[in-house]
Amino acid sequence: MQRRGKTAAGTQRWLCLSCSRSHSLGHGTQKQGRRLDRFVAWLLGKQSQEELPTGFTDRTWRNQTAWCWSIVPKPELTGEVYPILLLDGIRISSQVCLIARTPGYVVGWAWVPYESSGYWDKLLATLPPPIVVVCDGQKGILVSIPRNWRGTAIQRCHFHVWQNVRTKLTLKPQTKAGQQLLQLARGLLKRSRHTRAGQSLDTLSGNLGTNPWQLPERTYLHRQSETRTTQVALHP
Repeated sequence: MQRRGKTAAGTQRWLCLSCSRSHSLGHGTQKQGRRLDRFVAWLLGKQSQEELPTGFTDRTWRNQTAWCWSIVPKPELTGEVYPILLLDGIRISSQVCLIARTPGYVVGWAWVPYESSGYWDKLLATLPPPIVVVCDGQKGILVSIPRNWRGTAIQRCHFHVWQNVRTKLTLKPQTKAGQQLLQLARGLLKRSRHTRAGQSLDTLSGNLGTNPWQLPERTYLHRQSETRTTQVALHP
């Protein structure tokens, strides 16, 4: 919106840059805009409804701002190229919010029923390809990134690596190999430089060389049917 003179009554006239149409904001529209500003300030602030200086009851405040909850905010797409983007999905109630953010702020998001490569495509297609993407290694993300951002490097989030290792090994593994891997995973959370990252790779290579027997190990589930018994691997 851009200011474009005033009407005969002295009201400010506005020009919409998208449709090139001008109009003036009535008293009701201005009042609604001020109410929306107060609602956003309350939503992002620390005050409770009782502490708001509105001059009326909590119920009246909720009735007057009920329409504000139906507004769906949309990200402002600037076309700026970011060197690093962090991608993640957060489940909220029955939906998932796919988020793309820099180390400092959010640049894009999308509400979807669940995480998949198709839904990630819709979000990534709206953003220019960064140099590096940090993600949790979800299958949909790993499929969508090369499809939309060719040449973008993928960095696995160390915290999510630690969570996966902790789930598989527990915090008290019984084997010596498991204890060594758990110690290596803990070290990932403390390494922030390239030299330390190289030390982690060297330690991992040494661990695999010391315990080569752990790679082909499998846990099998025996399934009994009327004709035969089959074995199914619980992990690859």
